[in-house]
Amino acid sequence: MDYPTRPKLRAVIPYGYEVSPKDPKLLIPIPSELDLLNHVYDLMDQKIIGSPFGSRWLTAVTGRSISQRGLLKKYKHERKKE
Repeated sequence: MDYPTRPKLRAVIPYGYEVSPKDPKLLIPIPSELDLLNHVYDLMDQKIIGSPFGSRWLTAVTGRSISQRGLLKKYKHERKKE
């Protein structure tokens, strides 16, 4: 899947993105993290896992922390668009 770059609007960097080394006002996607995040969303859609397990699994697999609340907020925001 192809993920777009985003402008950096806040101090907190969203999960699945990193600051561009060339332009600090631009966020570039990390495809591996975003693919795993979408996989967790699919499992949450099917009610196989919940946000507590999903957040712990993502943190363990990627080494990048995401809270249960952060995952749930991101899930509701992104899946509401679909």
